[in-house]
Amino acid sequence: METIPLERRIAAIARLGRVMLRAAGKETVLPPGDEAAVARLTTALPLARNANPWFDEENVRHALLALGTVLTEDNLLQWTARYPQLPSSPGGKEVVVIMAGNIPLVGFHDMLSVLISGHRLTVRTSSRDAGLHRLVALILTELEPAFEPFIRFTRERPRHADAVIATGSDNTTRYFEHYYRGLPAIIRRNRNSLALLNGTETKGELAGLARDIFWYYGLGCRSVSKIFVPADYDIEKQLFPFFRRFDGVNSLPGYLHNLQYQRAVLTTDGVPFLDAGNLLLTEDTALASPIGMLFYERYKNINYVANYVVNYVDKIQCLVGNTQAHLSPIPFGQSQFPELRDYADNIDTIDFLTKL
Repeated sequence: METIPLERRIAAIARLGRVMLRAAGKETVLPPGDEAAVARLTTALPLARNANPWFDEENVRHALLALGTVLTEDNLLQWTARYPQLPSSPGGKEVVVIMAGNIPLVGFHDMLSVLISGHRLTVRTSSRDAGLHRLVALILTELEPAFEPFIRFTRERPRHADAVIATGSDNTTRYFEHYYRGLPAIIRRNRNSLALLNGTETKGELAGLARDIFWYYGLGCRSVSKIFVPADYDIEKQLFPFFRRFDGVNSLPGYLHNLQYQRAVLTTDGVPFLDAGNLLLTEDTALASPIGMLFYERYKNINYVANYVVNYVDKIQCLVGNTQAHLSPIPFGQSQFPELRDYADNIDTIDFLTKL
C-alpha cells in the first residue's frame, strides 16, 4: 500500500472541508463534481436525530460548520508545517481510534490526525454516533479514492494494531488501559470547561458564553459546565436574558427530563439554586455539572481562580473569558470552534503518531 503524498492528503481534506461548509449552509465555491457529496451529507442531517435524539439538525450543522471552518488548505498547511518530520514520516502503521458519541463528529480530529500522518485508520464508533463519521469517511474516499484502503470501520474490539487512540468515561478508560496495555496509546478521560467573568463583559461576549454553555446541550468536553463570577455579580440580571435565548433545549425530552429531575432533587434536598427555566445554577466547588445544570463560584481574588485551574488542570479542557493575569482564556463564544492545533487533553496527537 503506497503512502499518499502529503500535498494530496491536504488537498482532499480541504475539499472535504468545503463540502462540510456547504452542507452547514455556508456559501463556498465547489467543483461541480462535489455537489453530489454535499447533497449526500445534507440529506443525512435530519436523519441523524433518528439514531440519536441529541443530534438535532442544528447541532449537526454546527459541528460541520466548526470543522469546515478550519479545514482550509492554508490552515492544513500551517498545521502540518509545525511538524517538519511529517512529510518524510513513513506512516503505514495501523492505528485504532475508539470514539465517544457525546456530540456530532466528536472523533473527527483523531481520524484526521491519523490520515494526515499517513497511517492506516481503524475506527470503532460509539453506538450513539448516528453514522456521521462513516459517512464523512465515505465522502472523503469519493473525493480522493487513494484514501479507501487506509480507512476501515469495525464493530468489533480491535486488538491487533500498532497504536490506539481511545476516548471514554473515567470508567471505560480503565478498561482501555487494560485491554490495550503494551501498545503506544492515547487514552482520554472525562474533561469539562469553565468560564471566567470579571463583570466588564459586553452583550456580545455574554451571548457567546451562552453558546459555549448550550451548544450540544452541554454534552461536549468543551462545553462550559462551570463559571466563576465576581463576589457581587448579579447572575440573574446579567446572564438569564442570554440563557433564555436557548429555551429550545427544553424541546428535547432527554434534556427536559434531566432538568426536571435536577430541579426536584435540589428542591427536596433544600439546596439553593437559580432557575433560568432552561438551566439550573447552583454554587458548587466541583467542575463537572450534570445535564441541565451549571455550577458557579464567586471569587474576590483572581488568584483563587488561577489556583483552581492549576489544581484541576487534568480535568479542564478549556477556559473561556477575557485576558486575565496568570491565565490565557479563549474568547467567549469560541469554545466550540477549536483550531487544528487545539488537541484534546492537550496531548499532541500528530507528535504521537509521527513517533510510531
